[in-house]
Parts: sequence; structure tokens; C-alpha cells
Amino acid sequence: MIIEKPRLIPNYIYFYHLDKFCVLPLYPESINDNMSTSFTPTNALSRSAPVFTFSNSGPRTVQINIDLHRDMMNDVNTNVSNIKPNVVDFKTDDYVDVLINYLQAAALPKYNIYNNGAKAVEPPMVAIRFGNEVFIKGVVNSGIQVTYKKPILANNKYAQVNISFTVYETDPYDAPTVVKEGSFRGAAGTFKSGIYRTINDVNYAQSYDRNGPNSSGTVTQQDNQNDKIESTVYNNGMDVPQDKMPRVDFSKTYKA
Repeated sequence: MIIEKPRLIPNYIYFYHLDKFCVLPLYPESINDNMSTSFTPTNALSRSAPVFTFSNSGPRTVQINIDLHRDMMNDVNTNVSNIKPNVVDFKTDDYVDVLINYLQAAALPKYNIYNNGAKAVEPPMVAIRFGNEVFIKGVVNSGIQVTYKKPILANNKYAQVNISFTVYETDPYDAPTVVKEGSFRGAAGTFKSGIYRTINDVNYAQSYDRNGPNSSGTVTQQDNQNDKIESTVYNNGMDVPQDKMPRVDFSKTYKA
């Protein structure tokens, strides 16, 4: 049996305080990734230039502007995202509505009340990733602009929606880390657990395992070994924390 690397969609937004994520089935036309720095100048006698004293850096900001098509968002998130659209009497939300609602919720904390009466506040925080180029973990510290565009669908909703917002990085990094990881810093441990895999990967796993052309449908010791390898393949690259991530070299083909 040969197991190849599953094709995962690497574009997503994850809401830490709600432990929910949504897949983004596109790459923006452009992404503005900004990092500022500040020095305090002090004029000195007999110098043609002031003495600059380092004050602070950042925060890093990533400006995001995405055009979403309702049909595409629904196709890629159904049975994949761990968010379920709301259904109310007068309308049914789709995954574009879900994303808008959750981005608005990114301005609000989550309050946890425990059995002993203690209360805890989880501050709003998000992570967003586009391919292997840009990742940022932080807060949505700006307005969320939503623009609806025609045509109108049969359910009386706009077919295309443009969403723009800015994420401010909250974790501090030093120069060696940025040199090593660049604009992808912090991506090693996004999710609280390994929750992200696409429905296509599930179907793919079934096709080569017990439901394959040479399979009898019986769970065997070999099947159990396959599941271990399958789990290893799925977890690699899913932003599972490093200490829990199996080490798999995808430059090779795995046989069991």
C-alpha cells in the first residue's frame, strides 16, 4: 500500500477564544505585511547626525482584503470547518455569513463560568494563514469592512462579498527568529488540537484502505497499521503544536 501526501487547503482563519476555524478558498490579489520600528533621536554637540536610541518595534500588521463567493465558501467548508451555520426562521446563514459573524465576534471576549462560580475571560484572538507565505496571530484591531456585490442569488443574497480587516501581531519576536521564520513565524502551533483536515482527505483515506478495490472490508492488523500511518500523514503540517507533531518526511513514499 502506498500513502501519498494529502492535499490540504492551507488558507484559513482560526478564532482562538472560540476554538473554531474557517477555510478560505482563495489567495488575495495582494497582502500588505507591515513592520514598523521606532528610534529616539538625541542631538549631540559636534555631530552632524543625532544619536539614535532604539525605542520599540511593531506591532506587525497584516492588511487583508478578500473576495468571497458564497458557492465556493460553502463547498470547501461543508463537513470540514468545525463551525455550523446558524439556521433561523427568516433566513439560513452560509459560510460567508459565518465568517462575517465570527470576525465581528473577534472584537468580543468569551466568558467562562466554572462549577465553583469562578469566572475567566478568554480574550479575542485570531490566526490567519495564506499558503506558505504569510501567517499572523493577533487581534483584529480595526474596523471590519464588508462590501456586497451582485449578482443576486435565488435565496436573495449577494453572490460575492468583499471583506477587509487588519490583524495586529501580539507575540513578540527577536531578530534571529524573524531571520529564520520570516512572515511565517508562529505557525507551528496554531490549533489547540489537530482539528484540520479536508473531507477530500477522508475520502482519499477510505479509497486506499478498507474500501479499496482489493479490500475485503475486514479490519485487520494491517488496517490498524494503516490507520497509524494515516494519522501521522494527516497531522503533519496541520499546525499541531510541535511537541505533539509526528515527524514525517514527505519527500519519500511510505509503504506498509
